[in-house]
Amino acid sequence: MPSSLGSCIRFVTNIGRWIPVVFVTGVCLWVLYAYNFVFIFSSVQSHVDRVLLFIGFHFLFIMFLWSYFMTIFTPVRPPPEQFRITDEVIQQLGTADNAPAVNDILKRFVRDVGLPVRTLDSRGHIRYCPRCDKIKPDRACHCSFCNQCVLKYDHHCPWVNTCVNFCNYKYFILFLFYGFFLCLFGLLTLLSPFISIWKHSTRGGDIELLFLFLVSGMFGLSLACLFFFHLYLIARNRSTIETVRPPFLENGPCKNAYHLGIFNNFKQVLGNQIWKWPIPIPSSIGSGSNFPLASSNASRYSSSSHNSIDIETGTKTVSSNNSERYRVIST
Repeated sequence: MPSSLGSCIRFVTNIGRWIPVVFVTGVCLWVLYAYNFVFIFSSVQSHVDRVLLFIGFHFLFIMFLWSYFMTIFTPVRPPPEQFRITDEVIQQLGTADNAPAVNDILKRFVRDVGLPVRTLDSRGHIRYCPRCDKIKPDRACHCSFCNQCVLKYDHHCPWVNTCVNFCNYKYFILFLFYGFFLCLFGLLTLLSPFISIWKHSTRGGDIELLFLFLVSGMFGLSLACLFFFHLYLIARNRSTIETVRPPFLENGPCKNAYHLGIFNNFKQVLGNQIWKWPIPIPSSIGSGSNFPLASSNASRYSSSSHNSIDIETGTKTVSSNNSERYRVIST
């Protein structure tokens, strides 16, 4: 009986998490109807203006929905299996009687496997997730909503019902970008009818136009705040959680641990090919498990010999210089 009740609660909770997505989708469908049939085809007299408004609105609307649904339905990728600790290590952890002993076991495992781990916890220990039985890659965190460790965790967003993370961060940025400019487009094109209606309302559809204008302004303001905040984060190569809790390296917390210069920071998220930047298709650099450090932080990792592992292929190699293992870009 308790297990059935728990399953029922989880089911209802999972359904409830889709309510914000259904709400946003419903608002989008109403906006599509109102802008086309209440504004363009009922209020705009010039055929040229109708065509231009139709093209501009639908381009932004399609790109917005494309980015939005790519953000939602891109799978949250867990850390690679190379980060999973072995049964032998789990047994050793069970016999460890204090935190330093646990850290020594985990450090030995990281060194033997050659994992590219440089971010530590606030005690200076290896970050380990006992729920996933994995060493946490740099910038990864465990999400209690998704119930797994998430690569380059930014935050869990209820409006997309998933984690904003390495795999969908580009789509999330484009969702904010196109959403903001869609709202701005609506505000600018509806401003004249809004002023006219405000002075003397005469038609039945005027209330819908007023509401459309107010919705554009309300959502536009919210999206603008998020969009420009995340532009700042990209420019500094930080995640939302890293603004609150900076990465902790061997020499302590460092807010600019991954700052490679503004242009290189944008390339990390949007890709090397600029023509792909505005399109919600995969183009982000890297695997999500290993990130280049700023040169001021990476120098300490390039002086000794280490085993390294290719996260994509699982191939283990030996390098006499860690500069081959950690790509460094001068700021």
